[in-house]
Amino acid sequence: MTEEAPQLSFEKFAIAAIFRLRRHFWCVQPVRMHSHTKTPQILFAELIGRSHFSDLLTACAIQRDSFLTQYVPMAERLAMCVQNLPLSPSVCSQPGGALQFGLQAGLLAVRSCDAVIFAPKATAQERQRDDPLYRWCAYCATLASAYLMCAGAVEVTLADGHRHSFAGRFTLGELNTKFSAKWRDEPALPQQSGLIYVQTFFYPGQFSHLSPALLNQLGAAINPAMVMSGTESPLAKVVRMSLSRVLEFLREQESQVIGGKAASVMVDIPVAVANGPVHDPLRPESYSAHATAPASPATASAPAPSSPAATQSTGGTGSSTTPATAGAASPKAATSATTSSPAANQVTANSSLPSPVPSGQPETPPPTVAAPDITQGISIKVVEWVRALAFGSHPDVEVLEGGNLKIGRKALGFGALPAANYTALYEAKCVVEKLPDGSAICNAKLAAIYQQAKASKK
Repeated sequence: MTEEAPQLSFEKFAIAAIFRLRRHFWCVQPVRMHSHTKTPQILFAELIGRSHFSDLLTACAIQRDSFLTQYVPMAERLAMCVQNLPLSPSVCSQPGGALQFGLQAGLLAVRSCDAVIFAPKATAQERQRDDPLYRWCAYCATLASAYLMCAGAVEVTLADGHRHSFAGRFTLGELNTKFSAKWRDEPALPQQSGLIYVQTFFYPGQFSHLSPALLNQLGAAINPAMVMSGTESPLAKVVRMSLSRVLEFLREQESQVIGGKAASVMVDIPVAVANGPVHDPLRPESYSAHATAPASPATASAPAPSSPAATQSTGGTGSSTTPATAGAASPKAATSATTSSPAANQVTANSSLPSPVPSGQPETPPPTVAAPDITQGISIKVVEWVRALAFGSHPDVEVLEGGNLKIGRKALGFGALPAANYTALYEAKCVVEKLPDGSAICNAKLAAIYQQAKASKK
């Protein structure tokens, strides 16, 4: 009997600990979310990283004016429709999860279009004309799919007690009122209600300039259930893979968090293919990020909220969640932690000076000065495209005796159409001469970037 007593007390302790943990997790699980409608600008400031839209502009490869009239209105429409609602009970269940998921998946879809041939039988001129349309349709279909996933999982009640209908005339953001949200008792199947809900998401006449064939592909690409069909088009595959990849990434991130989930800014998800990650010429840091896991949302720098009323209260628990800004130090604090005053630097330098070198012995050479940045004055997209070119095997790329870089027509088609890449090189003022065979002679500055990347590969 004396030997069984410690074992029995340990079992009681373990059972009590389990009940305490279960009670803790039940308490932090939100029963109903309470909030107020906000403008897209406030939602972007609270939930979206500062670099998201600049990254999206780079990935779109279009003029800024076209970007502001095509892509930004779609992002704002998603913000008006889902506000700071969560996405689903299993993933992105925190306030703002639907908006973050939609924009992350949309950016990944746009980036993935660079390695896709949407119309194999089209000529080079037709691809150059239609590829920007396919890229925009991929973005629209991805955001619409995220909106339908949220609409099928969340039930919203307005301040007057009436239930908000996602099939109504006005979006949630246009109502300018308080609202509460909870999970639906029986989630609506997106493939059944999607055709009705999506009418509120898109504008009348928004796709009137598209051909009937492209309209068919756009409609089939809106796939909130992420179901693969036997007649899946390249556009539909880009959308489905982007949605599932972001969901898988976020689910893995959330599985590492114990307890409640607070809203945090987005992290970037690199483009990947079936054989694993590839070098993304649109993201400079992707070269070193392939070998490591993506950064945690808690370590990403969060933008400052636009107003103090940026908290999301959770009914039943009395707790509140705010954008995760505590994990990111302010720029002034980071500067003061690493940089001291000039006088202090001088004192430290004098105190650590070595003793004079005796005569007859060689003096220590002065420290080397960092070489100037050779990429200065060239757009980041061109720089990273040339670096990605250096990492591959392209026989028609060579450095000439005069120091210039010759890029053959086949190499100009790396990652995009040859005409699009040549235009980017020409606008960056890197082209010296265009040869009759379609090759391009670029300046020595671009050749230096190419050689530097080639050397780092070894």
